[in-house]
Amino acid sequence: MRPILALCLAGAFAFAPAALAKPTVYALVSAVGGDLTFVRQREQVGSNRVDTYNRLTVQVPDSSLDSAVLRGLAKVLRSNEPDAVIHYMRLNPKELEGLRPQQKGAVAIGKLAKAFDGMPERQGWDKIVIITPGYLLPGHRGMGSKLGGLGVYVQPLYSATENSLGPIGGGVEDLAPSGVSAEESAVTPDGDYTPAKRYVAPYFFTKLWILDAKTLTVLDYDERYDFQKIYDPKWTATDVQRNFSPEQMGEAVQAFVERSAARSLREAVGTVTVSEPKPVTEPAKKP
Repeated sequence: MRPILALCLAGAFAFAPAALAKPTVYALVSAVGGDLTFVRQREQVGSNRVDTYNRLTVQVPDSSLDSAVLRGLAKVLRSNEPDAVIHYMRLNPKELEGLRPQQKGAVAIGKLAKAFDGMPERQGWDKIVIITPGYLLPGHRGMGSKLGGLGVYVQPLYSATENSLGPIGGGVEDLAPSGVSAEESAVTPDGDYTPAKRYVAPYFFTKLWILDAKTLTVLDYDERYDFQKIYDPKWTATDVQRNFSPEQMGEAVQAFVERSAARSLREAVGTVTVSEPKPVTEPAKKP
């Protein structure tokens, strides 16, 4: 019987308590799983093709994606509460195997709710912070459609167009600074921004949950749709994807995931305004 939750990064740490007051105890949980999806636009011939993208999901063999998420969350807590006690956990990626991208978030939070319900030690904790996979059906600002969780979108064609997008549950943001337009939101290796219609874009489409550890009620919830287009005018390969080695791509994805996870929690901390907490329940099983 496989464990649903695993302690990682050597368990719990207390960061230099400076006072006798009881520090806040957090459980940080990454449930993004081990999937990294590569989505690449392909040239459309005719009008009968339903999906104009090639999609490939690879299994990351280690816990690097979960670790990047947890590092980002921990950085925010450490900066706000240096004396906090933090437990690091990850959902067993096998719990999400075989699911469609749009199913993973609901299944992950349901399994975690069941697991935490049977953990009496959580009565000594204060809050549980969870990151689960999200999903976005429409494309927007040059990104492909049907993107979920963590991945990389490759735009190899010059014919990319800006897509319109109606209201959704969370904000869709590229990580360019304010004042930089969508067409100028590709970042270069030097940190500059340049117009680009071909690019490689790591994306982070997730949901953030902050729970009261003792009651498992939802204190805060947010959807996160971050991406960062990357392009170097000095690239020599005609295929933008070939300008990255696998090692460079892995490093870029991990750094981006860590920043996005930190941003997700940073924007939620101090804004817990839910008037009626809702219990987290496991989704009903289909007959």
